[in-house]
Amino acid sequence: MLEENQVIIFISLSSIVFVLSVYLCFVYNKLLIQRKITEEKELEYQEALIKREESIVQSLGIIARAVINEQCDLSEGCIRIKKLKEIIPRLEDNKELKIFNLMYAEIEKFPTLEARNSQSASEKFNQDKERFKIEDVYKNQIVNASKVLLDC
Repeated sequence: MLEENQVIIFISLSSIVFVLSVYLCFVYNKLLIQRKITEEKELEYQEALIKREESIVQSLGIIARAVINEQCDLSEGCIRIKKLKEIIPRLEDNKELKIFNLMYAEIEKFPTLEARNSQSASEKFNQDKERFKIEDVYKNQIVNASKVLLDC
């Protein structure tokens, strides 16, 4: 009788171990699948970041060429370049490009878009005169920094 109970206990425990092993395999496979999905998502994310950076660098090149060729106002080019380059850490840390930050600090006070349109003609004229003075101070440095930006 004792041997019969031992056999039943052994079979029961063996069944439990088997069921737990099957469950463990199931969970492990789920983990492997989840890990693969996570790796794929990470790869997609990295590729998207690279594409985004390439797009920003391309935009910066277009703006830099427009600044160099005097196809856009120096202030507008400076604002656009400053805003885009701060997205890319290697450009934001580049000492040769800090001039955009300096000029931006002086011109950011000027209203734009609707705020500028709501001003009187004399206010616009006075601000333009002040802005042109700032542009004259920074012109050569901004053009040189734009050339550096084309090489980045």
